[in-house]
Amino acid sequence: MRLLTPADTVEEAEVIARLVREAGAPLSHWAVIYRTNQQAHVLAEVLSREGIPYRTLGGLPNLYRRWPVQDVLAYLRAAAGDRMALLPVLNRPNRYLARAVAEEAARIAGATDGDLLAAIGRTGLLRTWQLRPVEELEDHLRALGRMTAPEAIAYVRSVIGYDDYLQEYAARAGGRPDELLGLLAEVQRTAPRLLLPAYLGHVAAFSAQADRKAPEGQAVTLVTCHRAKGLEFPRVVVAGAVDRLLPHRSNPDIEEERRLMYVAVTRAREELWISAPRSYEGRECRPSPFVAELLGTAAFRAAEAGTAD
Repeated sequence: MRLLTPADTVEEAEVIARLVREAGAPLSHWAVIYRTNQQAHVLAEVLSREGIPYRTLGGLPNLYRRWPVQDVLAYLRAAAGDRMALLPVLNRPNRYLARAVAEEAARIAGATDGDLLAAIGRTGLLRTWQLRPVEELEDHLRALGRMTAPEAIAYVRSVIGYDDYLQEYAARAGGRPDELLGLLAEVQRTAPRLLLPAYLGHVAAFSAQADRKAPEGQAVTLVTCHRAKGLEFPRVVVAGAVDRLLPHRSNPDIEEERRLMYVAVTRAREELWISAPRSYEGRECRPSPFVAELLGTAAFRAAEAGTAD
């Protein structure tokens, strides 16, 4: 049993990918076990980027299909040349463009060069001062076109103001803004440093792979603690062994959480790694108290200090 203390969940996934590559064992001998389905996204992102096939038991939550992420991707697609992609986000944040203006602009753009922003000016429905937000958006798209994906996502969120829009939306709808913002933060953290055309290709390839089922004998298995019951693998990595995740912050039943940890660590027939990232969702975190129970107080303190192997 070995303890890993990567800096964050992205480094955790990279360490796991390196372990798989360097071991030379069949991919079917590997399983990564985690507490919540959302943890699978970053693992799948990195494995996909490294060309390592994976399969998920219970399905993969593809964050790229969540609507806030789709909105941000619409800005990136527009910056990469597809100006019609802006249609759903023209008023996210609000630019006070009436539906009639958007529909007429879409008609004109569809019949001409596909440039939605230029078509807005040709509708004849807006006064000069009303075109100012459209001109600003054009400037934003030019800036985005020179950025890498993580920079561009951050720009859409902060400079264009999409995070502010999400918070206003959540306030109106009675939703949780932290959950919506967390989706974007996760996508931003895991985005490879590619220019936008290459990044959008990566997103399409990731989504296509997420929709395919890899053959059981040719893939690393990604599975939650709950679904891992009854399964065994020669090599297992328990990912996200940190407080707030395992035990999970939403479950007051510590004994149930302890049983889930027991299920996870007993799936390994030959080798076991426990990974306790030093930060999760952009915040510092402590190793799971179950680490001390399994490996002893010294290992727990080493994990807290980030000095474990």
